Amino acid sequence: MYHIKSDRRSRASADELARSLNQCLKTMPLSAVTVTDLHRVSGVSRATFYRLFDNIEDILIYQCDQMLETLRDSYEESSATSPREAMRNMLLLGFENMDFLESMVNNRRFDLLYEYTARRIFSIDSLRQIFTEGLSEVETEYVIANLAMSLVAILTTWIRRGREETAEEIFGHNLRYWDTLSRIMTEES
Repeated sequence: MYHIKSDRRSRASADELARSLNQCLKTMPLSAVTVTDLHRVSGVSRATFYRLFDNIEDILIYQCDQMLETLRDSYEESSATSPREAMRNMLLLGFENMDFLESMVNNRRFDLLYEYTARRIFSIDSLRQIFTEGLSEVETEYVIANLAMSLVAILTTWIRRGREETAEEIFGHNLRYWDTLSRIMTEES
């Protein structure tokens, strides 16, 4: 877990360690990154690292939480009132954080991406309500699991394709997929 106080200095050190980790992940896998590597790149001391984080993976969790705060803030400011608008907004947030997400995909940390999408993003009450209004608790769990995996799969596919499409193009491709899936699922046998 991470232990970052709300003071400016702790946040600045944590952010610098996160930037340094992202820089290291461009040239080596997560499993090869050491605290010494982070110190060398960031200049942040080992003592400060261990005061803020228990281990290197905690920096990834910290970055996921920072994305969640950004999403919560931007979502509360937006006027998204439909699931379609909300999905578009979440995709756009992913694009804004693509270097971090790409390092997560390249290091096969799909578990963290899913965890933060399913459990954290959909814990935002107003966002959860848009997607699950009128559903039972069981149905809500399945909808959230499917949406979370869809977002992870979309971003992963985009990265593997070389980041060629714009956010709007990807949203359009996936609207067609969701429309097709809806048609298939509602078709009478």
